[in-house]
Amino acid sequence: MTTVLSFIAIVFLGSFQISDLNLAGTEYEVKQFYEAVELDNGEKVITNAEKLEDVKLILVPYKMKEGTSIVEITRKGSNIYQIYRTKYYIETRYCNEYANFKKVVLVVRNNYGYTKGKIIFK
Repeated sequence: MTTVLSFIAIVFLGSFQISDLNLAGTEYEVKQFYEAVELDNGEKVITNAEKLEDVKLILVPYKMKEGTSIVEITRKGSNIYQIYRTKYYIETRYCNEYANFKKVVLVVRNNYGYTKGKIIFK
């Protein structure tokens, strides 16, 4: 009887893979989604501190399609991540992950309100 139960347990456990398990990760709120607009050389901006600065990109709020997906992101600055090979950026709240081509789960809940979704680092 114990041999039969052991065999069943081995077959049952052997049918799962680690990738099948839904392991919890570290979650961070998404504050806003942006689309990058590249500018020509020589473009300037006046900052809130009233300083004249060169500009490389302008990030314009963007409405992402709602849903869940796995994307690769790279940290571009404090609480700002670019979705790899796209012109889209994610602004987070209190995210201290130093990602470089890191796969994350992106959950887009809506495009309005205080929180737009979340990213999950596994």
